[in-house]
Amino acid sequence: MTSQKNDDSPSQLLVASADLSKPIIYAQPMDVRFADLDPYGHVSTGRYLDLVIGSRFIFFYNYFKIAIDELTKKDLGFFSSHLEIDFIRPIQGTNQVLAESSIQIIEPGKQKVRFELKGMDDGRVFARGFYIEHPVKISTKKPHPLPEWAYGYFFVATPAI
Repeated sequence: MTSQKNDDSPSQLLVASADLSKPIIYAQPMDVRFADLDPYGHVSTGRYLDLVIGSRFIFFYNYFKIAIDELTKKDLGFFSSHLEIDFIRPIQGTNQVLAESSIQIIEPGKQKVRFELKGMDDGRVFARGFYIEHPVKISTKKPHPLPEWAYGYFFVATPAI
């Protein structure tokens, strides 16, 4: 898979290739806020996916030094269509959790994002699962295969030989 500079590629990313067997692990501490808690002091079920997706946006900016809106300017967005979560133990109280995620392309225009939410201090897993996301051309609002120039944002770049 070769990337070349063209009108569709962001100038910040020029990689020779990306190894699809080596996804970049997005790892980002996330704050648990009081508003995230249910009456029992546990993080509400609906907040788990927010923590994962929010962590991906923050990691993207911190790691690549590019705001996510740079992708939208290039007509690339994502939507989620399916979620599966295994709740291992409750997240209790307001603290931080570590959200780790990575993608696996399962077919053109469809990606599986695997994730885990872990304790910051002990690394014990609170929840793990995956969701299916689809790259979409914002201008047409239709699913579209991930553009070749974007692979380097999700997979480890390999040097050209």
